[in-house]
Amino acid sequence: MSKNKFLALFLVFCFLPLILAKLALHFDWFEGGTVSQGEWLQEEVFALPALEAHEKVWRLAVVPAGTCDELCEQGLYLVQQMFIGLGRKQAQVQPLLASAEPITELKQRFPVFTWQQATNHSEIDNYIVIIDVQGLVLLRYPLSSDELSQADIARHIRSDLLKLMNYDRIRV
Repeated sequence: MSKNKFLALFLVFCFLPLILAKLALHFDWFEGGTVSQGEWLQEEVFALPALEAHEKVWRLAVVPAGTCDELCEQGLYLVQQMFIGLGRKQAQVQPLLASAEPITELKQRFPVFTWQQATNHSEIDNYIVIIDVQGLVLLRYPLSSDELSQADIARHIRSDLLKLMNYDRIRV
């Protein structure tokens, strides 16, 4: 093989992947963001205060819009069942009920966190959210009354939560 032929083939094989990648991005052949099942928030929402340095716990919160109605109760049941299914990883997760309004009735299953009325959390109302140790809401999942979609939502939450816990490097 001649020197010029080798150089030409070398340049083609070096630049061909770059050109194909540029075309894939330009013509939307690439579908990004399909790793997580939940919906990432576009803006930073700090829903809860940061935890102490020795606590390494992800928080899984049900956020009702107003008082805890039937949809909220179904979300609490879903989170409780999913929490039980975590097994030994339960020590790394804290399920809770987060509300802007004080909850009058006692929810025996979950700690209740009430934030100040001044903060606006309307983009996470009627959602189940995953909150990191800094108090930042990362992913949200809609509350649903349909049993089939609840099973899908629980599977998605579990998948995303386990990925987040495995790749957590905040306090390592």
